[in-house]
Amino acid sequence: MTRSPLTLLALVLAISACHRSGPSAEKAADEVTPTATVKTVKLGKELIAATLTAYGTVVAQPSELVGVSVQYESTVMRLLVSAGESVQEGQPLIVVEPSPDTQLQLAQATSAAESAQRQLEQTARRFEMQLAINQDLQLARQTARDAAAKLSSLIARGAGERSTLKAELSGLLASVDVHIGQIVPAGAPLLALVPAHKIEVLLGVEPANAARLHAGQIVSLHAVNQDGVDGRGAIRLVTRRVNPQTRLVDTIVTVPPDLPLLLNGYVCGNIRVEEKDAFVVPREAILPDDDGPVLFTVCDGHAVKHQVTTGLETAVLTEVSGATLRGGDEVVTTGNYQLQDGMLVRRSE
Repeated sequence: MTRSPLTLLALVLAISACHRSGPSAEKAADEVTPTATVKTVKLGKELIAATLTAYGTVVAQPSELVGVSVQYESTVMRLLVSAGESVQEGQPLIVVEPSPDTQLQLAQATSAAESAQRQLEQTARRFEMQLAINQDLQLARQTARDAAAKLSSLIARGAGERSTLKAELSGLLASVDVHIGQIVPAGAPLLALVPAHKIEVLLGVEPANAARLHAGQIVSLHAVNQDGVDGRGAIRLVTRRVNPQTRLVDTIVTVPPDLPLLLNGYVCGNIRVEEKDAFVVPREAILPDDDGPVLFTVCDGHAVKHQVTTGLETAVLTEVSGATLRGGDEVVTTGNYQLQDGMLVRRSE
C-alpha cells in the first residue's frame, strides 16, 4: 500500500510530538506543592505559675526552744534521752551533780556562814558587856546575813546534791549539747526541747532571687529522705542577710502541725513566686528565629507564622503573647521545624 506524502508528514509530526510531550509530563508530575504533617492544640488562656526551687533543713522555731540547764557548775553523770526523741512532760532527761569547784564553793559558803554566825554571837555578848559599840554589832549582823544568803542561794540552786532534771513540756528533744563526764558552766545549755508542732523549715535562696519572695507565699514541701512526706507551708520570714556559711539568704517556712518532718531532715521547697491567667502553649511550640521566638498556627490548611513574646515558664508550658494571636487558634506543636509561612499543612489525628 502506497502512502501519500501528506500522510507521511502527519505521521512524522505525531511521532515528534510524542517525544516532546513525554519529558514535560514527567517534569509537571515532579512539581508537586510540598505539604507538612503536623499536630496542633487550641490556643487558650489558663493559670500559669512560676516557681523557684530551694533546699534546706527542718529546724526548731528559735522562739519556742526551751533550754534545760542548772545555775551552778555541774558534772554530767547520766544522759537518759537522745536528740530527736519524743518526750513527755515530767520525763527524766539528765542526771547532774555539783562539780568539784561547786562542792568547794558550797563548803566554803557553809564554813563562812557558820563563822559569821559565831562572830555575830560573840559581838552581841561583847555589846551587852559594853565592850563593843553598836556599829560593831550592825557590821556583824550584816556579815552573817550575807554569808547565810550566799549559802542559801547555792542550796536553792541545787548545788548541794545530785539532781535529775525533767522535761517541762511534751515535745521533741531538739538537741543534746553535752556528754557524760563533761563539766558544764553555770547556766550553759544541757538540752533543748521544742513542742512537736513548733518546727519549721529553713531554706537557702540565691541572693538574686530573694527580692521575689515575701511573707505569706505558698511553699510546696517535700522531705527528701522521707518517702511520701509532702505538704504545703508558707513563708514566715525572708532574712535580709547572706548566711556567711552557705552564701544564701535564709528563708523560714512554717509547716502544718500534722506534717511528720524529722528534725534536721533535708527538704526541697517549691515556692510560687508569680502567677497569671494568660495564653499558654506547650514549650515545644516555640521556635527560635532571627527576630525572636515564633510559633506557627494553621489557618485554612496553611501555616501562619507569628512573632511572639514569651513570659512565665513551667516544665511543660510557656506563656505567650502576640498581636496576631487569637484564642482558639490551632497552634502547631509537632512538625513545626519544617514549616514556612504559607506552607500547606495536613493535621494528623
